[in-house]
Amino acid sequence: MTITKTAHFMLTVVSIPDFSLILPSAEGEAFAGQKIAIVAQAESIDQFAGDVKFSISGQPAGSVVTFVPVDTVTIAPGLPKSVMIEIAIPADNSLVGVYDITISAESTSYNGQ
Repeated sequence: MTITKTAHFMLTVVSIPDFSLILPSAEGEAFAGQKIAIVAQAESIDQFAGDVKFSISGQPAGSVVTFVPVDTVTIAPGLPKSVMIEIAIPADNSLVGVYDITISAESTSYNGQ
């Protein structure tokens, strides 16, 4: 005689917590010799909490980039954070043109479960 019992276990798989990178504006214009400010925001998705570091590439040669207040912010659910990225463009008319600037955000300190 064989007796078999069964039970059910409901498993729900949820997405891995993540964050989004938001740029309120996707383009801008500045004269050579001026500064332009770009606002970048990191926002939690699916309960993400951790540090997010911003970086930039593709700016005109010789430009000085400053992150205000800093390049790394700590975000949590319901607490998005913004960084202002200032690009000081050299006063050099040979830099006139269109630049495809890449703004990145990276996290290596996810504090999830």
